[in-house]
Amino acid sequence: MNTYKMVLNEDTRVLIYGNSIKVVRIRIDEINYISCANRIIMIHTNNASDRFYGKMKDVYNLLGKYGFEYIKSEIVNCMNVSSMTVNSIILREGTELICSKKFKQKFRNLMWN
Repeated sequence: MNTYKMVLNEDTRVLIYGNSIKVVRIRIDEINYISCANRIIMIHTNNASDRFYGKMKDVYNLLGKYGFEYIKSEIVNCMNVSSMTVNSIILREGTELICSKKFKQKFRNLMWN
């Protein structure tokens, strides 16, 4: 697989990722959540989903200080969360994601701030 690259333009808050074949630019406020399966990272927005080969740790290191947080195996944009129940997070666009015990209290505290 081609080597991927991922950077964040902090001035415009645009995430840029890709490889020698494809480069994508996306505003981080448009991202609802990010999931991963077998190192294939999937970025979910209201309008589309896109995928690339990478590491969730690298994604979190770039986006963690901009209101993104782990809830289990996904990284969620806290600004796009409409509510939280006992075991799940519900995004504004309707997606419901399971929140593990490990991350539940931290995420609940973020919801109150």
